[in-house]
Amino acid sequence: DPNYGYAYVKRGYVRKEKGEKKEALADFQKAISLFYKESLLEEIPTLQTEVRMLQKEPKNTSWWQMRVF
Repeated sequence: DPNYGYAYVKRGYVRKEKGEKKEALADFQKAISLFYKESLLEEIPTLQTEVRMLQKEPKNTSWWQMRVF
């Protein structure tokens, strides 16, 4: 069902574990928009945290180019 937000959440976590960060991010954002439409506001803060963490993760950066401080 394309309007079932929890399916996007579960698929987002699976994709995150598999390293498919771009796809996981899209799934989490879709779930957030569906939860807003359905007024399931208690789920949104957790997903927003996941989105922020995925957006902040370095993208295929070599270890010597990363800043540790």
